[in-house]
Amino acid sequence: MKNKKDRVIPNGMNNVRMASILEEQSESMSADQVHRELVKNSMEAIQKIQKKDSDYKGKILINPYATNTPNKLSVIDNGIGMSKNNIVKLVNNFAETEEESQDGNFGHGTKIAAQCTNKEGVLYQSFRKGEDEGSAVLIKKSDTLGYGAWKNEETNEARQSLNLDQRPDLIKQYGQGTQVTLFGNFQNEDTTKPPERLPVKSLLGKGRGGERWLLSFLNTKFYTKPKNIKITVRWSPNKPDVADVQGHKYYLDKHCVKSGTLKVEEANIHWWIIKEDFNSNKTTHHLGGVGQLSFLHKGEIQRIEYNCTGRKNPLRTWGLPFTDNKIALVVEPLNFRADTKRSTMYHIESGIDYTDFKTIWKEQWINNMPEEVAKFEEQKAKEKTILGEDYSNLGKRIARDLKNLYSLPGDGDISGDSTVMKTGSYLGNKKDQDLNHENKRSGNHVGNEGFGNSLLDAIIKKSSSPRKGSKTISSPNLLPNITRVKEPINGEDIDYSFNDNHLIFNVNGDLVNEYLKDANIKKPQENMAKQLLTENMIKKLLVKIAYFRGRNLNLSEEEKEKYLNNVSLKFALLDKPSLTNELHSNLRNVYKKHIKDDSVSMKDMVLNEME
Repeated sequence: MKNKKDRVIPNGMNNVRMASILEEQSESMSADQVHRELVKNSMEAIQKIQKKDSDYKGKILINPYATNTPNKLSVIDNGIGMSKNNIVKLVNNFAETEEESQDGNFGHGTKIAAQCTNKEGVLYQSFRKGEDEGSAVLIKKSDTLGYGAWKNEETNEARQSLNLDQRPDLIKQYGQGTQVTLFGNFQNEDTTKPPERLPVKSLLGKGRGGERWLLSFLNTKFYTKPKNIKITVRWSPNKPDVADVQGHKYYLDKHCVKSGTLKVEEANIHWWIIKEDFNSNKTTHHLGGVGQLSFLHKGEIQRIEYNCTGRKNPLRTWGLPFTDNKIALVVEPLNFRADTKRSTMYHIESGIDYTDFKTIWKEQWINNMPEEVAKFEEQKAKEKTILGEDYSNLGKRIARDLKNLYSLPGDGDISGDSTVMKTGSYLGNKKDQDLNHENKRSGNHVGNEGFGNSLLDAIIKKSSSPRKGSKTISSPNLLPNITRVKEPINGEDIDYSFNDNHLIFNVNGDLVNEYLKDANIKKPQENMAKQLLTENMIKKLLVKIAYFRGRNLNLSEEEKEKYLNNVSLKFALLDKPSLTNELHSNLRNVYKKHIKDDSVSMKDMVLNEME
């Protein structure tokens, strides 16, 4: 049976209307996509040769200052070039390609990204090895016919012949290649300058708008540089300032102290800990000094999600509020495809946008954070926060409560927070002593050393005078000295010596671990939470010991010692709800100073609330 004839009526789309539709598409593209497309085309033209000759040394020269006033950006490569018989068809037809690229010719390529943003024209000059001449084709917009190849008035041909001696030096050296030049939207436009929409519609934003903006863009956009391809950018018009493109990963590896990859659901999260002395202002890569959260697709960075001022760094909500400015995360979604504008990615099977997966990836990163990153976060947290209680101030408050129960020797005077006190027989002389003097004695007590700032500290510390030969204070020593250990003491987690007023506390005790588990703390905050919890427990014990020893309860010292045994002290810590609630409050106070993004709840950022 014969096949039926095709009954489809050809679509006679008006060229002017088509041009309008394409321009609307180009306006929603990234302002720097044209530069990506030009370099990507050059890479693929070189790789076509390297498929047959793997040793072929590809070169791409991005020479913004190839022409004189005004400067017009050009990209030259030593790729396969376009044959003179096919060049018009290849560059004039939006859907035409010589052969499929590694991305399957998917998306808006140079013909939309470049032509629709260069109404004055895009000039293609190409040479194919073995041909006796090259070709030049100018694609330009006509008000009546839309975009197309312009014909020469004399020859009425779109393709113009080029002599071999007209080849650029790079193409002449290798015998093949292509040069593409952007003429812009008006005759006097300098197309080497950053696009007007770059600050609001680009990968870099306002982060790299100087004369090396294009070098920074390429170093950031391409995660890794293809092997055997050298990409060089000349970025200054006044002198031969040139630099090679190295790629995103190259700079992250260069400026890091540690790196790795965490595998999560439908993605790989690549991470780097950046060197402390790294200065982002001295690099041609948009690494930035405020951390980085990027998304990678087929070897290209699709999006960088952080504010250049550092005020809304998303890493703070990824469990890194203290190291957000020294961590770089590159999330590589798996089984995703890009849209036609390469502005987002969709899951191949479900069609879900990658942004809907970010919450899942964030949670998996937080709960499975690499040990090196977690330790770095913990280290910075310690540097930026004060853990635990200032026990010297706690002692002062207790001493003020109990001071009327004691009479000081001689004419010693308690003067509140004053730094000067009348010494009397307490110091063994009748002279005023400035306790801030540089020669004051240093003690080994937790908190402020020596006397601190008032005689009240001396009461609870049972310290000695800084003067040689002075007497020891006869008032009681209320606030215990503390030793923290990491294993039980004679089978117990708490050991208190009444005579020495010395408390030993096991920070790995059963109660500590039980309360931490029930508090349901996020993994990155576990170590800090443990320290806060143990300090809160110790504070409870200190308060109980100091007040019990300091009050006049008509009990002998022996009776007080009996009531302050290890079992009694452990009972003071059996208030789990109070201690875990206090821990949550402490964590909020610690982190609220470092997380400013109000769009994310504190529950998501720090911990899960108790049921």
